[in-house]
Parts: sequence; C-alpha cells; structure tokens
Amino acid sequence: MKILIAGGTGFVGRTVMKTLSGQGHRIVVLTRGMGVWTPPVPDVEILSYDNPDRDAWRKQIADHDVVINLAGASIFRLWSYRGKSEIYRSRVLTTRLLVDALTAFPETNTTLFNCSGIGYYGFRGDEPLDEHAPPGVDFLAQVARAWEREALRARPPGRRVVLLRLGHVLGEQGGVLQKLKILSRVRLLAPWGHGRQWFAWIHEQDVASAVSFLLAHPEISGPVNLTAPYPVTLVELTATLNRLSGRRPLVNRIPAWLIRFGMGELATLFLTGQRAVPAKLLEQGFDFQFPELDASLPPLIRKPS
Repeated sequence: MKILIAGGTGFVGRTVMKTLSGQGHRIVVLTRGMGVWTPPVPDVEILSYDNPDRDAWRKQIADHDVVINLAGASIFRLWSYRGKSEIYRSRVLTTRLLVDALTAFPETNTTLFNCSGIGYYGFRGDEPLDEHAPPGVDFLAQVARAWEREALRARPPGRRVVLLRLGHVLGEQGGVLQKLKILSRVRLLAPWGHGRQWFAWIHEQDVASAVSFLLAHPEISGPVNLTAPYPVTLVELTATLNRLSGRRPLVNRIPAWLIRFGMGELATLFLTGQRAVPAKLLEQGFDFQFPELDASLPPLIRKPS
C-alpha cells in the first residue's frame, strides 16, 4: 500500500513508520519542512504542507491508499489559553485539512486512520471504558470529540474511517515515560494524590502492530481503543518503575494540592484517569506483544550503574 503519515516525525509516528516500511508498504511523510529531520528508514518520501497550489496538494493527499493522521501538539504543557489553543488547533485543524483533501476527490476512496485519545471518555473513576462508552465533558474530552467529528466528515461517500483512541504510549525515545524516568532519577516518582487513578497505557510496538492489524482487517472501522488489556493504577505504575530502576522515592505521595498549585488545570491530567480497555481489538483477535506492564517496562528502563 501507499501510505501517507501526518505526524510521522513524532516518536509514535517513527515507530509506526518503521513497522509499516518493514512490511513493504510505500511510506510518504507529510511535514511542514524537512529541517534536520532524518527519516528512520530508507526510501521514505516527503510531502510538504506548504505547496502553494492547493488543488495539486489535495490531489497528492488523496492519491494514497491510506492516510494515517498522528499529528498533534503535546498535551504536557501549561493549559493556558495559548496552550489549550495549540492542543486544539494542532489536532482539529490538521484533520480538517486532510479531510478536505480527501472529500475533494471522493472517487479515490482513501482510508483514513485518524488519531484520537482516551481522553474522549472524560474521567470516570473505576468504570471500564470500551469503545461504546459515552464521551466526557472536560477539556480533553471536548478536544477529542471535535477531533473525531472532523475525521468522520470523510465517511459519507463510503470511505472507511478508523479513530485511533490512544492511551499513554510507552516508548524509549519519547512520550510520558521519559517524564516519569526523570522523576525517578531524582527520586520524586511517587503517586499523585490518592494514587488510585487509572493509567491506561500501551507499548509503542503494540501501537504499530495494532495499526498494521487494522490495515489488514478492513471490516473494522470507527473508534478503536489503543491501550493494553491491563491498565494499572498510579500506585502500581510508580511502584513498578521505581523497582525496575532500582530507586526508592524520597516521599510516599505527592499531595494533590501541590500538583494543582504547580500545574493549574493541567493537574487534572495527573490526578484523574481512564480505565480504558481495548475491547474491539481483543474481540477481533489482536495479539498484544506487551499486555502487562511488568513485561513492557524492562526493555525501556535501564537501572543505574
């Protein structure tokens, strides 16, 4: 297949790119400029956002078997008006550009895989959340709903649209794990607040494998939770990371008030969570390489010498 990846320069995009390229797919990366970025695999083609000929650019987008949109600014930033705007615009407006290109050429029937997030569900305590769970009402839920609405505009001509509701992706070169490792290194990795909030995670290799699995199963469409089968609480997560890194934290817990004082509204991301489960992938027979946290972290964690 000829596959276009938007957001291919991010750490999740690089992992997906490597996997799909290794399977013989022709990979094109959509980017705003090459800069110093070097593709992680050979023979990757580059398509720029900045083509002044809009019609030609849209035709180039539509001239792919699959478009995978992983673009979006990090949510780990100050949730000021400017920060929230960047989170929203980087997701919704990028998706709008791609969908406008696809719908301009409905005869191509390009499949769209569009990233979303388990933030769609809001904060629901201990309730297991599969793909049928209703949306939440907080900031990230509103962003995810708008994100998905834009993607679903591509569907009316009969186009297949898959919504990749990503959990916290654990990888060696990016994502939330890098921030947790820094806290562990300075011995401040302890549960935030009560620590019973859920952390729905997935290993980066399982993200890439799941995307490959979905490419091979055209009968699957709509929302798909990309999370491991066994989410953990924050107590379990921090204890496992500290044990594997060989470090004992200086404190048992970090008070919720201190997190709110230092992070403002962003604190809700750390003091709440989603118990999301990958019901659709499991029903379809997807085999997770890293279903449990204990087996997932050792290759990503190096003990201090």
